[in-house]
Amino acid sequence: MPSPIDDGSPPANEDIPLNDSNEETMDTTIDQVAVEVPVPDEQPLPQQDEQPKKTDDAPMDEDPAEHIPDVEPTRASGEEELIVVSAPDETMEADVGRIQVEAIPAATEEAGITVKILDNKGKEDIMEVDEIKMVEETAGNGAENVTKTNEDAVDWNEQKKLGKAFDSALDRLQVRISASILALRTDEHEKAQNTFIEERQKKSNSIYASLSESAKETYHALVHYGSKFDLSSADPSSSKAMSETRRARLSSAGKNIWMSIRNNPELFEDAMSDEAVNGGGDYLAFEGKKHQALAGGYARAVAAQLVFLDYIDTRCSLGRPPCLSPGLEASGKQPSVKELVFGLKVFSRAGKALLNHSKNDPQASHNTLSLAVSCFHTINEMAVTNGEAAEEVKELLDDAFDAFTLLPNAASQFANARESNVDAVEDWPKLVIEHLTQAKKLLDEFCSLNSNDGRLTVSKVAILQKYLPSLARLCYKHGSQLVKIGKNEHASNALHISLDTTNSCLNEVRAAINKENDPLNESGSRKAKGQLLHNLEADLVVVTIEAFYVLSHIFQAEGKKEKALQCLNMVEQYMNEQKNRDDELYANAMSKVDKDFFSEGAVTALAIEGPKKQDKLDIKSRASNVRANAKQRHAQEKATLMFCRLMIYHKVQPCPSPDEELLIDKLIQDLAALSKYTKSSPSLNQINFSVAAIESKSADDHIFSLTLNAIRSIHIRRVLSSPQGSYESETDPYNVLLGMIPKSNTRHSFVLLDRLNAMLNIRFQMKKGTNKIHKLEHDTLQLAQGYIADSLLFEPSSSNASDTTLFVDNSKSMLDELFEKTKAHFARGVSLYHSSESYHMVASYSEMLERILNCDRSNDNDFESANAQSGEVLAIKAHALSMTGQSTEAYHAARDAWAKVKNVDTLVNLFHCSLRHQIKHSTCDTLLELDNAINELSLNGVSSDKIVAAFPRLSNSCVETGKGVGEFVLLGLQERWTKMLVASKSLHQVLHEKAEDNNALLELGGHSVFEVLRSYLENFEHVVTSNQSQKACETLLQVVETTLGFMVTHLRDTQSPKANKSRRKKKEGEPEQDFVLIWDDDHVKKFVGDRADCVWVAEQLWNLSNKLMMMSFESNVGDGRKYSSHLFAGAHDFCLLSEEERGASLSKDFLDIDVQVDVMSTPQFNLDQELSNCDISSEFSGQCLLLSAATAVDFVVNSKAPGPEVKCLLRRCCRRLSRAQDEFLLNSEDEDQQKDVRKMIALLTLRCLLGIEDDSFAQRVLVAGGLEAAILELFRNDHIGVLQNVYLVAYGAEEKRMSSFGTILMRACASHMSQIGKFALQVDTNFSLTLAEIQRKVIQSASATKDLIEVFKDVDVLVKKYKDSVAKDAATFYSKGDLDWLTIEAYNQGVSLTLLGDHSNAGILFASALNMISLCSPEVKSHAKSMHSALSNALSKHSSVSISTIVNQFGL
Repeated sequence: MPSPIDDGSPPANEDIPLNDSNEETMDTTIDQVAVEVPVPDEQPLPQQDEQPKKTDDAPMDEDPAEHIPDVEPTRASGEEELIVVSAPDETMEADVGRIQVEAIPAATEEAGITVKILDNKGKEDIMEVDEIKMVEETAGNGAENVTKTNEDAVDWNEQKKLGKAFDSALDRLQVRISASILALRTDEHEKAQNTFIEERQKKSNSIYASLSESAKETYHALVHYGSKFDLSSADPSSSKAMSETRRARLSSAGKNIWMSIRNNPELFEDAMSDEAVNGGGDYLAFEGKKHQALAGGYARAVAAQLVFLDYIDTRCSLGRPPCLSPGLEASGKQPSVKELVFGLKVFSRAGKALLNHSKNDPQASHNTLSLAVSCFHTINEMAVTNGEAAEEVKELLDDAFDAFTLLPNAASQFANARESNVDAVEDWPKLVIEHLTQAKKLLDEFCSLNSNDGRLTVSKVAILQKYLPSLARLCYKHGSQLVKIGKNEHASNALHISLDTTNSCLNEVRAAINKENDPLNESGSRKAKGQLLHNLEADLVVVTIEAFYVLSHIFQAEGKKEKALQCLNMVEQYMNEQKNRDDELYANAMSKVDKDFFSEGAVTALAIEGPKKQDKLDIKSRASNVRANAKQRHAQEKATLMFCRLMIYHKVQPCPSPDEELLIDKLIQDLAALSKYTKSSPSLNQINFSVAAIESKSADDHIFSLTLNAIRSIHIRRVLSSPQGSYESETDPYNVLLGMIPKSNTRHSFVLLDRLNAMLNIRFQMKKGTNKIHKLEHDTLQLAQGYIADSLLFEPSSSNASDTTLFVDNSKSMLDELFEKTKAHFARGVSLYHSSESYHMVASYSEMLERILNCDRSNDNDFESANAQSGEVLAIKAHALSMTGQSTEAYHAARDAWAKVKNVDTLVNLFHCSLRHQIKHSTCDTLLELDNAINELSLNGVSSDKIVAAFPRLSNSCVETGKGVGEFVLLGLQERWTKMLVASKSLHQVLHEKAEDNNALLELGGHSVFEVLRSYLENFEHVVTSNQSQKACETLLQVVETTLGFMVTHLRDTQSPKANKSRRKKKEGEPEQDFVLIWDDDHVKKFVGDRADCVWVAEQLWNLSNKLMMMSFESNVGDGRKYSSHLFAGAHDFCLLSEEERGASLSKDFLDIDVQVDVMSTPQFNLDQELSNCDISSEFSGQCLLLSAATAVDFVVNSKAPGPEVKCLLRRCCRRLSRAQDEFLLNSEDEDQQKDVRKMIALLTLRCLLGIEDDSFAQRVLVAGGLEAAILELFRNDHIGVLQNVYLVAYGAEEKRMSSFGTILMRACASHMSQIGKFALQVDTNFSLTLAEIQRKVIQSASATKDLIEVFKDVDVLVKKYKDSVAKDAATFYSKGDLDWLTIEAYNQGVSLTLLGDHSNAGILFASALNMISLCSPEVKSHAKSMHSALSNALSKHSSVSISTIVNQFGL
């Protein structure tokens, strides 16, 4: 397609269809998708002679599309619409509803729209075709142009890359537009079917959002593409020039986009209501409108830039916007006037939309508006020689002014670019000033004051009123913003532009006003023009005064006092002129009323005298009200001017001179006189309902506020600069104001309160240690107490004056305001003195503040809020009193505060005061108070985390008190802290979820579990070991058990191990392996502690256990060994957990805390049985268990009457001993040590079983548990020592009626003594025992025949050995009496078995008796025949036992 201007371009007013018939162009265009959409009958499209319907959001008088070469195609009714869409990438979505382009027919099928997609795959890529053509053209110019330099090759490759990126973005934009059009038509169809509004709104919003993103992407791709190369360049000799084919194609794409915008205005609507812009109305609708406006702004900018591709020098950067190429006329590419008008309006509209809705993309709005301004400049230049351009310039002034004035706003957006991660312009204030200067030049050129005839016409005045104040306010706005950020130089330039704009006009306007007011001037438009002139003057004066104020501030900040005063002098001049103008208007109005009334004839006056008088009174009343308002306004302006002057003198560096101080005093007197007591400031007992008083109240309050601010600043500076901390009362500015206000007036209290505020400010600025502080605090306290005594707030009439309404504004009385300010200033005093640790002042101020809060006021209905505030003040007062040594008063105040406000802060305060009271008087229990308070907070719904977070503050209170009571309270506090911390659900959640929360630890007090536990154990060692406390020991056990339970549940058992999980084995010579411990987790280290902490706790528990063993208590319950036993077991558990692996649960079922006391379970001591050992145990852990049992046994021995608790402890000790044996066998390599340990474990277990007094359990442990076998093994290694201990246990079992237990032990002793041939056992120095006596006890207590047989077999072995010996020693054998008893007992037991039918065992016993009878006494031998007969009878009745067997066994 040819260029739109040259080379045969059709006229602008002709319609050219979008589907161009030029095959050469279409064959090389971007792949196209044709969508055929039949139009429903009920919505006919406009015919050829119809124009597209305009929308309300179009700000232009005529459609700019009429002035571009290609306009909207039209078709007859029934024709199918052809929407040209570029083919998408394979992975690109067609619309925001996530419908692929291939699925567009499905998206419109429901709406009755037929969609046909034309596949144009296989076409050549644009850049490739252009590249080929360019190479061919270059080759034709000669061989010297074929070879490029390396730099040109790089530039060409970059241009190609950027071009392809832009083509891709342009493709996606066109597809988005087509898909959005189809989606909106589908939305209209759903709307007709009454689909939910919210669902349709969300769908529409997604469409607009996707379209705006695509348009933004395309715009920035175009900017990036053009910023590297001038796309308007058409020089054929340049290797960087764009081919005409590509240029035409891109221009055509821009026209297509513009036609889509024009034909679908609802899709690109950028007009929003003021309510929507300010965030009001429906949020979903606002989001949709915003995305619409952004889509319209970016799409219009892209379309217009492509249409103007031949004319725009696109090379731009930050702060350097694109513009129309210079020298267009010389190059022959001059755009037409209509095209420039189109560019101005479209660029201006697009830039405005981007400025309002895309704050994070300042470059887009700035560049777009710059193009609009460039279009206007070009039209203006053409106006010199082109009549059409001259006519258009006059009509385009509004659009041009909008573009010129929006550019400074766009440039100022670069200030916030860094915060939005956007490239920023460093010198953006300079850019703002340049744009403001351009705007002023525009008005200087087109809005000159003097018209051709030398007079200001009505139209000219209207134009001035339209543009001049707007520009002046714009300059003032940017100047004020630049002052706030410290850009004083640029702010001064902006304000000078504003002043130049207004000053150049004001003189002429005032001259014109005087001329229009001339009675001789009887022009017909005099009245209308005069009103316009007055309005223009008022607007300009207001902006001028504001600009001078800001300029004065700038000069003051720069130390240029004289220039600042000159600015204020100019303000005063304008104010006086305005005042004179108001006086003149009032005088003219009043004289006109009198003149018109008395000029009537006598008859007419008599006829209408009544109504005329009434009209006259109404006019005079309205004029008087206007006059009164003007006076109030002038008084307020005068006060502001005086305040600014006063501040200039006040801020002179380094300090004002004496003459300047006199000027300050004079200005303060004038300002105070201006704000003195008036009718609009009634006393307490006055009632004033006048409308004038209410309306003028705001002005009076402003003046009064300025006066107080000025006086406060002067007073603070003078006191701080005075060596004595005060100065003469005659020059005190507060005394000046107080002398003018009666005490009965409410403002008198306001002044006193502000004086107190000033003194608090002085105290805050004074450095510590100065001599002036004490005097200042004394004076401040006196003033505060005097204010409380004299304030109107505390007068009885103030609470009962229900018929009095004192207005500060329309909603709040003066007493309400005074009450709120009083609260604020006294609370500020409390905070100030508390931070400076002046506790006596804090106590005094708190007491006064409490009285203020308790003030009975009729309009204070918020009882709960007042009660809460009073409670908080009481808490502060209590703390201050406690710090001054008044512990009793502090404690009572803290209790009162807790009664009113129950929160964590008052809990801390109650604890602090209670502790100090307990230390001094010992009349309260601090920990009891703490427990009650925690319970109440929990019942009130306060989370435990907040309570835990308060424990560091509670601990500090204990530490501050030093030794004594504070140490015991700290111990109890740490115990509660540990328990609550490990029970925290937040801590459990963090450990399980592994969430990254940097504030989680702070919310839990900022300390890990082991940090608190270590502090507790260290404090326990220091306090309890020196001051023995049984209750503290019991608490220690609870803390250890609670902590272990927490570690098992939330550190070890977080994952269930597999059933056959292989454990870590400790083998000699095995290389070290890397194991992930539970302590390697960052969350565990942060919130619980590390492995070193766990090992430290185990060692500390070991140390405490050793110290508790030597501790005795005053009560008769027992001694410290009971607690020592449990602590040893706790040390064992901590030791094992220090080696625990993540997710392995290696210590499961091996910790003492894992053991459940079960009567039916049996500890195992059998060395031959294969046991599952704990691979992470150590000798230390085994020693802990061993000492735990030994300590418990010692405790039980010394206790008088062991109860169920002690027996339960002994049962646990049996299991501890069993586990200790396994751990020693696993970790100890010294055989001698193993033997000693086994011996100790066996004997300790016997002692435990004896103390449990459960015969059945003891029997199971001995037999099924393998303890009996272990004892017999010990007998073989240590004959006497073990034998003596076992017998003593057996003897004790007999005393405790544990027959089975004792019998087994006695039998073991007898068997062992028989085996070693020992017939006497020396149990003690005074007590010995024979083997026969032990065997007699076994026989008498035997409950089974087997036991009898085994005893007599042992006897038979000894008898046989004795008979076979050569040298018989009667001293080492049974006595005659023992043998007689054994023989008779064997015979009698055999007879009993015969009666029971057990002839086999009976025969054995009869044979044993016959074996011993030869060594018995003659009396016993006389029964030999009976024994032989009994044996024969037994043998005859039991054939399995032959006579030979008995003879051989017993040697008969």
